[in-house]
Amino acid sequence: MNEVRLENWSIVSLNVNPYTAPELVTFHLQGVSYGHPKCPNGYMITSTAIIGKVEDIVITKSGRHYKLGKVDSIYEKLYPDALNRVMKSLSDRR
Repeated sequence: MNEVRLENWSIVSLNVNPYTAPELVTFHLQGVSYGHPKCPNGYMITSTAIIGKVEDIVITKSGRHYKLGKVDSIYEKLYPDALNRVMKSLSDRR
């Protein structure tokens, strides 16, 4: 499994339409990537939609695997214990 490490990450929603039904809203990772096959190290990225996890690796719709490092400090202040909260909210996909 070739995983990308994501630092200073947060969870974002790219749904800008306020009339999108809640069940259709998608969430994405955003942060500084290392080991991404298409981007140089230190490049800020936004992933495709998060679909699940395998152990401590987050999986996105594109099939990319992300190892989450340090949480963005502002995001962590807004959502304390963000890493554990994200991992708890995702189901394992095997």
